[in-house]
Amino acid sequence: MKTAGLRRSAAALCGGAIIGYLLVTFGAALLRVSGSSMEPTLHAGAVVLVLRPGPNALLRGSSVPRRGDVVVLAVPGNGARVVKRVVATAGQTVAMLDGAVLVDGVLEAAVAVSDRYSGHFSFPVLKVPDGHVFVVGDNRLPLSSRDSRDFGPVSIAALRGRVIAPRTGL
Repeated sequence: MKTAGLRRSAAALCGGAIIGYLLVTFGAALLRVSGSSMEPTLHAGAVVLVLRPGPNALLRGSSVPRRGDVVVLAVPGNGARVVKRVVATAGQTVAMLDGAVLVDGVLEAAVAVSDRYSGHFSFPVLKVPDGHVFVVGDNRLPLSSRDSRDFGPVSIAALRGRVIAPRTGL
């Protein structure tokens, strides 16, 4: 009886070590979401799988973020890690009108959220500089998300990874 329990414990330990090794080797990490800035897509306490940029990026596809990607980034100025959605990339213009995101002057359906989370925030047209992205939380109600509306476009170098699970589409 003790031998069977010992075998199960050893198997679980070995399995965990193998999974940990694969996560580190292939540039992946598990991250727990805190706060409500990505609701309704991601809720506080959700655990997400994040692919980190690095030497294995070629094995995982492009490390260049695309509009609609959910990314982990270091907040400019304080370095805190946050999860946000890319709404515009280098060379594009971005604006918000009454909570709706406009990219290159067109209402952007790929980053739209329900009225319950859209708020009424507006800001004028801004061109995203080379090597940067513009990110916002899916919860755009007042005081719900600190994002590019507060600190401006984010350098691609500040991105720490792309969320791949759970599914992050709206």
